[in-house]
Amino acid sequence: MGDIEAAVEQLRPLSDANDAYGLAFEALALHLAGRFSQRDTLLRRVPGGDPDVDGLVAAFGKSSVGHAVERDI
Repeated sequence: MGDIEAAVEQLRPLSDANDAYGLAFEALALHLAGRFSQRDTLLRRVPGGDPDVDGLVAAFGKSSVGHAVERDI
């Protein structure tokens, strides 16, 4: 679990800067750590429009906040 927490800390500057990939990958790390409410909060902030990032967000599927559906990707 230590590696996941380290990943969250390393990705935080990117997500704080609203970097789409940083947000998506920090959300993944939070998911792996079982921190689902924090994951969902980040997923709501991921900007849409990049097909690769949209695919990452959609990969969370039904276990997330339904963000992919909200973004109509």
